[in-house]
Amino acid sequence: MVVGGIDGVDGATASALASVALFDPTAGATGTWSAEPAPPDGARQGHVAVAVPANFVLVLGGFSDAAGQTPVGVTEDLEEGKSWNTDATTPS
Repeated sequence: MVVGGIDGVDGATASALASVALFDPTAGATGTWSAEPAPPDGARQGHVAVAVPANFVLVLGGFSDAAGQTPVGVTEDLEEGKSWNTDATTPS
Protein backbone atom coordinates (compact mmCIF):
# COMPACT_ATOMS: atom_id res chain seq x y z
CA MET A 1 0.00 0.00 0.00
CA VAL A 2 1.21 3.48 -0.85
CA VAL A 3 -0.37 6.35 1.10
CA GLY A 4 0.26 9.98 0.17
CA GLY A 5 3.67 11.34 -0.72
CA ILE A 6 4.83 14.30 -2.82
CA ASP A 7 3.96 15.05 -6.43
CA GLY A 8 6.89 16.70 -8.20
CA VAL A 9 10.45 17.50 -7.26
CA ASP A 10 10.49 21.29 -7.45
CA GLY A 11 9.63 22.83 -4.08
CA ALA A 12 7.77 25.67 -5.78
CA THR A 13 5.35 23.36 -7.62
CA ALA A 14 5.36 20.21 -5.46
CA SER A 15 2.34 19.28 -3.38
CA ALA A 16 1.43 16.62 -0.83
CA LEU A 17 -0.81 13.83 -2.14
CA ALA A 18 -4.08 12.50 -0.74
CA SER A 19 -3.99 9.36 -2.88
CA VAL A 20 -3.88 5.72 -1.77
CA ALA A 21 -2.89 2.76 -3.96
CA LEU A 22 -2.95 -0.92 -3.08
CA PHE A 23 -0.73 -3.52 -4.77
CA ASP A 24 -2.02 -7.08 -5.24
CA PRO A 25 0.95 -9.31 -6.09
CA THR A 26 -1.33 -12.29 -6.81
CA ALA A 27 -3.28 -10.57 -9.61
CA GLY A 28 -2.07 -11.25 -13.11
CA ALA A 29 1.45 -12.19 -14.14
CA THR A 30 3.09 -9.16 -12.51
CA GLY A 31 0.48 -7.97 -9.99
CA THR A 32 -1.81 -4.94 -10.20
CA TRP A 33 -2.30 -1.57 -8.49
CA SER A 34 -5.74 -0.29 -7.53
CA ALA A 35 -6.89 3.07 -6.17
CA GLU A 36 -8.35 3.08 -2.67
CA PRO A 37 -10.37 5.82 -0.90
CA ALA A 38 -8.26 8.77 0.23
CA PRO A 39 -7.98 9.36 3.98
CA PRO A 40 -10.49 11.89 5.36
CA ASP A 41 -7.79 14.22 6.67
CA GLY A 42 -6.53 14.72 3.10
CA ALA A 43 -2.99 15.01 1.78
CA ARG A 44 -0.07 13.67 3.78
CA GLN A 45 3.68 13.34 3.28
CA GLY A 46 6.58 12.49 5.58
CA HIS A 47 4.34 10.15 7.58
CA VAL A 48 4.61 6.53 8.70
CA ALA A 49 2.23 3.79 7.54
CA VAL A 50 2.32 0.56 9.56
CA ALA A 51 0.68 -2.70 8.52
CA VAL A 52 -0.99 -4.26 11.55
CA PRO A 53 -1.60 -8.06 11.60
CA ALA A 54 -5.37 -7.57 12.09
CA ASN A 55 -5.68 -6.56 8.37
CA PHE A 56 -5.44 -2.81 8.66
CA VAL A 57 -2.92 -0.04 8.09
CA LEU A 58 -2.26 2.68 10.68
CA VAL A 59 -1.08 6.06 9.32
CA LEU A 60 0.65 8.43 11.76
CA GLY A 61 2.19 11.90 11.62
CA GLY A 62 3.46 13.69 8.56
CA PHE A 63 2.64 17.00 6.96
CA SER A 64 -0.21 18.23 4.76
CA ASP A 65 2.10 20.39 2.63
CA ALA A 66 5.15 19.52 0.50
CA ALA A 67 7.40 21.93 2.44
CA GLY A 68 6.80 20.01 5.69
CA GLN A 69 5.54 23.00 7.63
CA THR A 70 1.93 22.01 8.40
CA PRO A 71 1.71 18.90 10.65
CA VAL A 72 -1.21 16.52 10.21
CA GLY A 73 -2.95 16.44 13.56
CA VAL A 74 -4.68 13.05 13.46
CA THR A 75 -3.89 9.35 13.27
CA GLU A 76 -5.98 7.36 10.78
CA ASP A 77 -6.45 3.70 9.91
CA LEU A 78 -7.84 1.79 6.96
CA GLU A 79 -9.23 -1.65 7.68
CA GLU A 80 -9.20 -4.07 4.74
CA GLY A 81 -12.44 -3.77 2.75
CA LYS A 82 -13.74 -0.87 4.85
CA SER A 83 -13.41 2.91 5.07
CA TRP A 84 -10.93 5.16 6.85
CA ASN A 85 -11.27 5.87 10.58
CA THR A 86 -9.82 8.80 12.48
CA ASP A 87 -8.29 7.32 15.63
CA ALA A 88 -6.69 10.07 17.69
CA THR A 89 -5.35 13.57 17.71
CA THR A 90 -1.59 13.56 17.29
CA PRO A 91 0.36 15.86 19.62
CA SER A 92 2.14 18.65 17.74
